[in-house]
Amino acid sequence: MNQNIFEIISQLVRRLLYDGDIVRDEESLINSLRDEGYDLDEINQAFEFIFSSSEIIDLPQKDQKKTKVKVNKFRQRVLDFREKFKFSLKVQGIIIKLNTLRLIKEDELERIIARSLVEQNRVIDVTEFWNILEEVVDNDLRLLAIANQISEFQEVIDTKDKYLN
Repeated sequence: MNQNIFEIISQLVRRLLYDGDIVRDEESLINSLRDEGYDLDEINQAFEFIFSSSEIIDLPQKDQKKTKVKVNKFRQRVLDFREKFKFSLKVQGIIIKLNTLRLIKEDELERIIARSLVEQNRVIDVTEFWNILEEVVDNDLRLLAIANQISEFQEVIDTKDKYLN
């Protein structure tokens, strides 16, 4: 990797972590990097490096026996950089609630996240997240339970009910 790619990566990390800058429009980000003199190939390589999925590193078998881990009764799905770009902060909070309250299964959450990443070209808001949730969770009683537990969905459901009559 050349120096320019490292500079792009450090800029992106700084914007995300230190400045709290949430990039909502990839095109404007790319254009601003090009305006600073970086070429498209370098930008693509930097994005590929940051947004590539991380690998899980397993401990050798002998080290696993020595390592004692307390299992937390709450499972927590951590969003990667790419996923954080796709979900509004409100939706990220909903994902945490769904997980903590065990309202959806792990495989359902993964399908929701995958569908959100593939189908949408912008940041997913609460309404879009609810629509995807309805597609994945094909059980009206569970959806009702989810809607009753997650207050953010009430506005979406109330709005839909207005137009049904």
